[in-house]
Amino acid sequence: DVGRLKDYVDSVIEGAESGFYAYIAHPDILNFTGESDVYLCEMERLVKGVVKADLPFEMNILGLREGRVYPKEAFWQLVAKHGGKAIFGFDAHTPVHVYDEETAKRGIALLEKLGIERTEEIDLQKLKRL
Repeated sequence: DVGRLKDYVDSVIEGAESGFYAYIAHPDILNFTGESDVYLCEMERLVKGVVKADLPFEMNILGLREGRVYPKEAFWQLVAKHGGKAIFGFDAHTPVHVYDEETAKRGIALLEKLGIERTEEIDLQKLKRL
């Protein structure tokens, strides 16, 4: 549903601009099944908004490990196009997945293939406080 996609993008951009977030967790999680042109247009809007807010995008290793709809390469191509950075999130639901080296290597290979810089640090000092 296009309305759901646009609402999602609006919410992510609003959150990125708020100053309360250190990064955007699995931004490509939404399983949009409509036209790819619509998806790419909206995701480009999301990427531009997050890059402008100077936040990294989380590449979710759980999604990579379990073959979920994310990480979605078409989304990450937009991140590369607009100079976005990535941070890994392991989304560990069990202790064995706190660091999954084999899947992390696949994520690193994807980021390198697309030319996306990976960061391992987030600056919590710059976050707004409630």
